[in-house]
Amino acid sequence: MATDPSPFRILRLGHSETAPAWTEALAAFDAGSATVLKRDGGSAVYRARMVNRDVVVKVREMRGLKERIKLWADNTRGVRHWNGAEWLMSQGIATARPYVLAIERRPEGMREWLVLRMLSGKTLLQHMADQDLSVKQEHSLARQLARQMYSLTMANRFNRDHKPSNLILVPDTEGFRPALIDCVGIRKGGHMFWRMFHALAVEPTGLGILPRKAIRARVIREFNRVEFETDPFYANGRNFRVLQRTRRVLWSIVSKSLNRHGNPTPVVNPLATPLR
Repeated sequence: MATDPSPFRILRLGHSETAPAWTEALAAFDAGSATVLKRDGGSAVYRARMVNRDVVVKVREMRGLKERIKLWADNTRGVRHWNGAEWLMSQGIATARPYVLAIERRPEGMREWLVLRMLSGKTLLQHMADQDLSVKQEHSLARQLARQMYSLTMANRFNRDHKPSNLILVPDTEGFRPALIDCVGIRKGGHMFWRMFHALAVEPTGLGILPRKAIRARVIREFNRVEFETDPFYANGRNFRVLQRTRRVLWSIVSKSLNRHGNPTPVVNPLATPLR
């Protein structure tokens, strides 16, 4: 007797991964034994163990005609995350490696599954809330964040959702290395780099944990300092006053965008402890 076909259809598969192993793992996934990191409407994020490794599992309900059109057009949220992650890795920018992207067809509707490598470390937002970084670590992190955003900008990209809860600080030999864990918002348009500064500030503002002004200014100064080092326009120290003005302009742009943002309080508290 023929067995029922698997409800899972693999859309993307990481290098050296095998479809049968992941199809079996997805079918055997037990949400009851996994740790729920986030739940928002028809979406959930879990921490689990699959195919002999620690992973993050993102499961999303796909409802309505719009989602079916996106699936047909190969433009679902999971596909955008996968493409963004692959691009980041190609540029040497740290992110969580995706293992598998699949669609599950059920009588009650479709679900999209995205499984990623689980990175060690806490989010930048958690570090802000815990206030557990030294002054030296804060300034080092400010420099790394600025260089990360500058790398995106120079590649004519920006991240629409560059918020602290989407950045994991992975421990390394030099302290921490910021890694992006949500790549859906990677877009073309280096001229929109200021949106990343805006996103870094909104979430902690809404939660009352915005870092002191000196650290925020350090991110902007470092961003411009990298430009000063690499742009021939500033060669040999010339036009330093222009550079100083660009810092003030950027600070002003970000400040005004935050004032226009409205209520910055997150709808779902990203600092909430795992549900189980």
